[in-house]
Amino acid sequence: MPNGTGIQSNLVKPRLQATCLGTSRLIVPSVRRSTVGNRAFSVAGPRVWNTLPEEIKTSQSLLTFRQQLKTWLFRKSYPDIII
Repeated sequence: MPNGTGIQSNLVKPRLQATCLGTSRLIVPSVRRSTVGNRAFSVAGPRVWNTLPEEIKTSQSLLTFRQQLKTWLFRKSYPDIII
């Protein structure tokens, strides 16, 4: 999703928040039913995207995005292991 291409771009609309212009934060839509609505891709996707560091979200290529994402997820899952 680094450049808004691919299948995800049809499911998540990249609406930028007015307070966060210059960043790549997505608006998380509000939901009526918290048990089902929070698990919908259109809600969960932007929520997870917004937790990523800015350098990952602004990757110049899909390859760089994948490499940085894997490294970030690994470090988040195993903080005691030094890479």
